[in-house]
Order: sequence, then C-alpha cells, then structure tokens
Amino acid sequence: MSDSRVVVVNGPVSIKRLHSEACAECGVSPTTLYAAGYLRITDGERIWPVMVCSAHRPATAAKECVYCHKPGADVCVQVLEKTSGPGLPLYAHRACATARGVQPLYEVLPASGPVQ
Repeated sequence: MSDSRVVVVNGPVSIKRLHSEACAECGVSPTTLYAAGYLRITDGERIWPVMVCSAHRPATAAKECVYCHKPGADVCVQVLEKTSGPGLPLYAHRACATARGVQPLYEVLPASGPVQ
C-alpha cells in the first residue's frame, strides 16, 4: 500500500471507526459502508481502513475548496465541532492546503462500491 494513501491522525479516534464498524465522518453504524482510504494514528504502526456511510460517500467533484472556493477538493483539512451531532468537515485541494502549510486530516478518494 502506498504511503500517499495513508493519513496520519494526531488525535483520538473511536474504536468503532478504526475497526470499520462506523462511518469515519459521523460515527453512525449503517448496514452499508464505503471504503474511503486508510489512516494511521500518530506513532502507531497499524494502518486502519477508513469507511464512510452513504451520506459521506466521497464525491470529490462536489466538494468545494475552503481556500480557493473551486470544486474538486480532495483532502479534509479540519472538522468543525458542533454542539450536537457530527462535526462539519472542511475540504481543500491538497495543493491549496500545502501552500498554506496545512496538514490534511485525510484524503477524499473517488467513490467506490459498498464493502460487503
């Protein structure tokens, strides 16, 4: 597996999300989850698959970059916490984030079929 598809996370991640039993974005555990890449906890050695529900299924073309406001954002750069419910992810183009010294949290991959 290429390291460019592995995202390093610098914070706590729920065990259900690490074991692909819940959506990496919202934490919901639907019956169908979609593959969305991989992550590694900082200083950890294990690489975990990242899964998302149909509401958060990657659709790269529809995501707008928070920096240049053009469509096609391919990385998540921040998740805004809300008082209730899942956080709101902010997306950017990798080049826009890199130009600003922002480390992406994870990469948005093209949509794939459901994982059985």
